[in-house]
Amino acid sequence: MTLPESKDFSYLYSDETKARKPSPLKTCIHLFSDPNIIFLGGGLPLSDYFPWQDLEVNSPKPPFTKGIGAPIENDNIMQSHITKLEKLHNGDIPLARSLQYGLSQGQPELLNFLRDHNKMIHDIHYQDWDVLATAGNTNAWESTLRVFCNR
Repeated sequence: MTLPESKDFSYLYSDETKARKPSPLKTCIHLFSDPNIIFLGGGLPLSDYFPWQDLEVNSPKPPFTKGIGAPIENDNIMQSHITKLEKLHNGDIPLARSLQYGLSQGQPELLNFLRDHNKMIHDIHYQDWDVLATAGNTNAWESTLRVFCNR
């Protein structure tokens, strides 16, 4: 069964949304990977200046059988160790790249995880859906209102 495409709501865009122009810097991002061009527009600091060499995190191990707020004990601990520069074999993002300026959409690994999660958990009834990473629900709601509502 072929799923339908989503509806086009662009006719409902606010004046602010209609007035937006592409960022001149972002229109050049396709040149970033060209080895014949020295790209000065990104302002990417050297990872040597980042104050962390590695990061270790201890968190409760899913499926949280003792509850989400249960204290972490030896039988329900999940440990993660991320180093600054080492290429990781488990799919984790090296700390040097995590702390660096990146794509405005978010880290590709995070977006792929969220897409896979939504495919497995939610029954989405159209074919051209995608995910959007935000700074939180209040930020996402405010951004949505600005897209569709005039001041």
